[in-house]
Amino acid sequence: MRFHEIVAWIGSSYFTIALAIERYIAVYYPLRAKSILTRNRSLKLSVAVCAIAFLLQIPLIILELTHKFGPIETSDYQCLFGRREKALKLNPSWNTYTLGLYLVAFFVPNITIFILNSLILWKVCIFIYDLL
Repeated sequence: MRFHEIVAWIGSSYFTIALAIERYIAVYYPLRAKSILTRNRSLKLSVAVCAIAFLLQIPLIILELTHKFGPIETSDYQCLFGRREKALKLNPSWNTYTLGLYLVAFFVPNITIFILNSLILWKVCIFIYDLL
């Protein structure tokens, strides 16, 4: 994967978590939701999510800069990255980074979203049961 693809992947995962948190607050605290979920806080959260997505890529940049790849024969970025990706896959640090990336960008967001949506569903079911 290229740098911008990973940043977009992590960013979209964490923006989805932010939306799940917003829905959770709106369902569990309906009267206070408008004061909790302000535009200023939303802007700060968006900037924080973008910063986290970029900061999580620092190990990838360090791995690419410290690994020796030999002379560059072409200026095509895609070919260059393909060579680097093959070389980095042989590096144990690359495998550790990849595992950590999957944990941070896939498992943690999905588990968080599952838990928050389950709590929202539980609250809605209780509300419907009370109406009946």
